[in-house]
Amino acid sequence: MLYQRFLRRELLGHLGAVFTVLLSITATTFFVRLLGQAASGKIAPDGILLFLAFIVLNNLPVLLSVSLFVGIMITFNRYYRDSEMTVWSTSGLGIAGWVRPVMSVVLPAVVAVAVLSFVLVPWSYEKNDEIKSKYENRDDLSNVAPGVFRESPEQDRVYFVEHYLSNDRTVANVFLQNWQDGRLGIVSASQGQLESTKNGDQFLVLRQGRRYEGVAGQADYKVISFDRYGVRVETHEESLPPPTVKALTLSQLLAHPSPQHTAELVWRINLPLSALVLGLLAIPLGYVNIRATRSLNMFFGVLAYMVYSNLMSVMQAWVVKQQVDPLLAMLALHGTMLSLAALLYLRRIYSHVPIWRLRA
Repeated sequence: MLYQRFLRRELLGHLGAVFTVLLSITATTFFVRLLGQAASGKIAPDGILLFLAFIVLNNLPVLLSVSLFVGIMITFNRYYRDSEMTVWSTSGLGIAGWVRPVMSVVLPAVVAVAVLSFVLVPWSYEKNDEIKSKYENRDDLSNVAPGVFRESPEQDRVYFVEHYLSNDRTVANVFLQNWQDGRLGIVSASQGQLESTKNGDQFLVLRQGRRYEGVAGQADYKVISFDRYGVRVETHEESLPPPTVKALTLSQLLAHPSPQHTAELVWRINLPLSALVLGLLAIPLGYVNIRATRSLNMFFGVLAYMVYSNLMSVMQAWVVKQQVDPLLAMLALHGTMLSLAALLYLRRIYSHVPIWRLRA
């Protein structure tokens, strides 16, 4: 029908606009954090965009659910504000008649959230962990960011390079501090280059520098000038850490039942279910009394989402501690929100009846 086609078009427009705004805010926030981590040497500078893509993908189920909820509310908010709902109501189209066309947009979004939650997000966490592990297992000098002091994993050396030259194996203005036989050694050189021996060992060969060696508090420091000085660079065997709970696939969660795995499974099921419930809840929450404060319904909508989202997090924590039965907890939470939605639908259908009569 005509009204269904126009409703879907407007819903998709508002959903896309809200999703774009939320995605931009999320990407910008995490991009700034990743820049700080790259500056401190915690992640590779050339991997910022890849890590950002993984983070955005991990947050897509929540972003899509929120966008769907807010987009539906904005659409019906406009319908009420422009008195279009009044016209449709007088034509015999009540609020219950809007559920079916809205669900034609909500259900594909719920399927997308489910696919993200059960397939793409675990894959994203797995790849993210692999890349982090490869970065941490690189040789000491490869982890050094220009202009940042970097300590080796063994905590016996501190590196500093001002900048890289023509390639990533040659550095300029090098500072190196290390401990050897209880004596502190400090080396500074104008240039350094990574060189490999026949047996595969790597050395940082420094040129035109000085080495200061001694014990703190004593005056017998040695100062040695050199034209060429080699420092063995520690390499690390690549080893993948055990996968985190969020990186496990559905089959792995089911094959190894535990409180943590059950809680993660509950969380993944809750995401598409909450998207469906929020889609139903947004229709009556989009009501606007043009003679009252127009933003009041949006306030209640945001409040309802925050309570719903926090309860899902609390329920996941309770499942981990084995304080609640997962199935009963899910039925109680989503059943309560569906009951709230049903009450709001009844309130809109019988809006002309006083509340005390509805209670009677």
